[in-house]
Amino acid sequence: MKAKDKKLLLQVLGYVSLLLAVVVFFMMFLNGAVLKNDDGEVVEALKGSLISFGGEHSIGKFNFNFLAVVGFLLPLVLALVVQVLNLLGKGKLAGFVSIGLIVAFILSTVGCFTILSTAKFSVTVLGITATKSLKEIGGSQLGVGAILGGVASILGILVTGAHVALPLVKK
Repeated sequence: MKAKDKKLLLQVLGYVSLLLAVVVFFMMFLNGAVLKNDDGEVVEALKGSLISFGGEHSIGKFNFNFLAVVGFLLPLVLALVVQVLNLLGKGKLAGFVSIGLIVAFILSTVGCFTILSTAKFSVTVLGITATKSLKEIGGSQLGVGAILGGVASILGILVTGAHVALPLVKK
């Protein structure tokens, strides 16, 4: 592979990694989980931002979910850092940050696909507070945002891995 072609491919892979990180970030604003009744109809749709940062909802008060926040935000931050370092001509440092970006995409994959287990909410009835995860209540399923975020994270692992490995390939 010619040096010019290799450089162009590295740039394209870097921009694709950034695009996938942006996709993961925006999946936070779609449904992270849905609650269905016995007939399979969606009763409640829970945004990924609510599940991540917490807040009040009709089913209870959601707690801050560190894994979801890291999963949705960290890939975007690191992908931007990699692009800025590449623009500044700091290719070796960008390579090290790219390894961190792979780890961020792995955390994002785990965060998206385990959101039902990690999303905790509290309900107070007659002065007694109970904390449950979405997985513990019946009818909860992953939402489209969590599924697409997880898939984009898996693609991000592959693309960023190729971005890291390509400079190591001789001719």
